[in-house]
Amino acid sequence: MTVDSGDELTWLRDENARLISLLDTHGIAWRQPQPLAPPVAAAALTTAEKVTLFRHRFHGRTDVHPVRWESKAGKTGYSPACANEWLAGVCEKPRIKCADCGHRQLMPLTDQTIYDHLAGRHTVGVYPLLSDDSCHFLAVDFDDADWRADDVTFITEEDQQEPWKRTTPAKQRLPGPMPASLTVTLDNLLYFDKASLPQALANRLIRLAAFQNPEFYKAQAMRLSVWDEPRVIGCAENFPNHIALPRGCLDAVSELLRENGIRCELRDERFSGEPLEARFAGTLRPDQEAAVAAMLRHDTGILCAPTAFGKTVTAAALIARRGVNTLVLVHRTELLKQ
Repeated sequence: MTVDSGDELTWLRDENARLISLLDTHGIAWRQPQPLAPPVAAAALTTAEKVTLFRHRFHGRTDVHPVRWESKAGKTGYSPACANEWLAGVCEKPRIKCADCGHRQLMPLTDQTIYDHLAGRHTVGVYPLLSDDSCHFLAVDFDDADWRADDVTFITEEDQQEPWKRTTPAKQRLPGPMPASLTVTLDNLLYFDKASLPQALANRLIRLAAFQNPEFYKAQAMRLSVWDEPRVIGCAENFPNHIALPRGCLDAVSELLRENGIRCELRDERFSGEPLEARFAGTLRPDQEAAVAAMLRHDTGILCAPTAFGKTVTAAALIARRGVNTLVLVHRTELLKQ
């Protein structure tokens, strides 16, 4: 029995109207939302151009590439693509691991590989570190609810300038409105009230207390693993209502606020200590006397001197002239016995 195409079309329309009525009656959304912006025409790029664009955006090693796998138990991961994987008479998995296999033949990343990835036939990854230790990727992690503000202030006009064309040193002028003044509480750390900090200023303050980790670059130069070694060490602390920096950052903080037209209101909450009755019985050399005089002009500082300079004697003279109880920290038993 044949069905007239006109009757079938009428029946489909009636059925469609009935189903729509049921969905509307039960409050079930079924209409597709309208796009916020007109979609880009898919035909704007050819297939080959799309593959080229994809490879340009996700550029890594081309001599080898990883492929995603999933075990029967549901475990997933990535491993280098091998032309002989599971090939009868050649591949001996799982008896022999891929890393120990003498028949391993790594496959290069080709346009066909990318096409199959975009078509959903398999999932490939990328090895971003090239043979010359260069990389085309930059990963940035924005946390917490204010990540959008961090995103806006991450790249500033200063970052986009061409450094070889600068005629004067780059200023630390921050984007966005800044407060007229900022209260800085000086105690065991430098404390800043989060409620008074624009996001751009908070980000820059945190960066003031960060420095490159020399152990990372030492291990990297020796071709050692650096997976558990941070590239950057951050000394800022994040409290519920405050951001805290080491006290040694005070000069850098003052300069940053001054360059952005912010008045620094320093509130000193430090404990002044207990008076100490001590007398230095030794005699300082001229260079040691100069070091003591220079250190006494500052609240914080570091005396850097060569071996046999007499740093312990110089420190003893400083304690006596300060006349306040002092905490002495050493990292070796030999120094403790001095």
